[in-house]
Amino acid sequence: MFTGKQLITIILTGLVLIILIQNSYSVKLKFLFLYFSLPLSILVLAVLLVGILIGHWLNRRKSHAPKR
Repeated sequence: MFTGKQLITIILTGLVLIILIQNSYSVKLKFLFLYFSLPLSILVLAVLLVGILIGHWLNRRKSHAPKR
């Protein structure tokens, strides 16, 4: 059987896959002075990965902090 953490991971992964599949149309993106067009699913995936990396980095800093 699955642990609670594994079950939540499976459910969230499924939800992300549904969002990525349903949002395949192209959107225009403006970043500073750059303009480009890309599928919304790629943008969502990029933002998700950035969030995961930031969360991992913050958790790592917290676990390596000196204990008082």
